[in-house]
Amino acid sequence: MAKVLISAKLDASGPEALRAYEGIEVEEIAPLNGAELIDKLQGSAGLIVRSESKVTAEVIEKCPDLKVIGRA
Repeated sequence: MAKVLISAKLDASGPEALRAYEGIEVEEIAPLNGAELIDKLQGSAGLIVRSESKVTAEVIEKCPDLKVIGRA
């Protein structure tokens, strides 16, 4: 199962659309940054953010399972 972390406040239709796909686990959290974001991302294949969360080189380097990042 692929885990997608949403670190943003999104309209409910976005996460619902992802949950419609078999094999995707979606976790919605308040916007995080830095070490907190890195901790929550462990094991996640996808990340969706808005402007509140900053995806730095450190975040990418420390999250080896991360395959895709989307900015809403």
